[in-house]
Amino acid sequence: MMRVADAAGYVQTSPAGVRRLLRDGLLVRLQRGVLVGRCVLDRSVSDARLAHEVAVRTQLLSFPDCVATHESAAVMFELPLLTVPALPRITRPRGAWRGGDAVRVRIAPLPSDHVVERRGVRVTSLPRTAVDVARSSSFQEAVVVLDAVRRSCSANVLAAMLDQCAHWADVGKARRAVMFADPRSESALESLSRAAMHEHQLPPPQLQAAVRGRSGRWFRADFLWKERRLIGEADGAAKYVDRSALLAEKSREDDLRDAGYSFVRWTYGEMFGQTSHVIERIRRRLGDPSR
Repeated sequence: MMRVADAAGYVQTSPAGVRRLLRDGLLVRLQRGVLVGRCVLDRSVSDARLAHEVAVRTQLLSFPDCVATHESAAVMFELPLLTVPALPRITRPRGAWRGGDAVRVRIAPLPSDHVVERRGVRVTSLPRTAVDVARSSSFQEAVVVLDAVRRSCSANVLAAMLDQCAHWADVGKARRAVMFADPRSESALESLSRAAMHEHQLPPPQLQAAVRGRSGRWFRADFLWKERRLIGEADGAAKYVDRSALLAEKSREDDLRDAGYSFVRWTYGEMFGQTSHVIERIRRRLGDPSR
């Protein structure tokens, strides 16, 4: 009997059964010894993270001494990423660096306490993954990952991992990002926004600040510049999922405007693709709160 991976885990079948599944198109051979369900491949066409996971699992079968690291480990931990890399990021502790059209194999220390299993895949631990991403990525990408990691890892745990990696390349860059990380950011958009504001030297806002409307009701603001009575709102695609949510937000905004607050809003697409435009808009509002 043979074990064949499918979307639900593993099924057992005979060699003849595998040949039949391949012939019927229910299984697809990715490379020698690696089969995947057609339904998984079909879903991966429109799901970049699933496509990356399939590629990671495939390459780890070819390189059994490797573990998924960096953004590939982040994908397995379901951490937010600004971009999913085209190629799997896998690492082994010794041997030769490998590069090609399908994979990059890095060489780096992998102490046993830096390696865990996630959904059946050997990956770097959450703190190690966060530090690796922070060493090798942009500040904005690092903050998006680190803010999410900080919701389950303390600052002390990340600091200890930084100390273990103290002699590695770009650890100073990682340390700056770790120090900036804040678990109060509730989404990748909020994390991206914080990082962009910092890089463009905007006055730092308060996060998840309590603000009181004219009615006396208290609300929470994504970002607040208290002295300017300016509220910044990072509007994700799913923030207002129905008409009742939209009406409730309008009532909230009217109440806060009546209390003397002004608003500046932006979407993920704006902050990611038109960063300078959004930052300049915020800067103008900070300079002239009446606008």
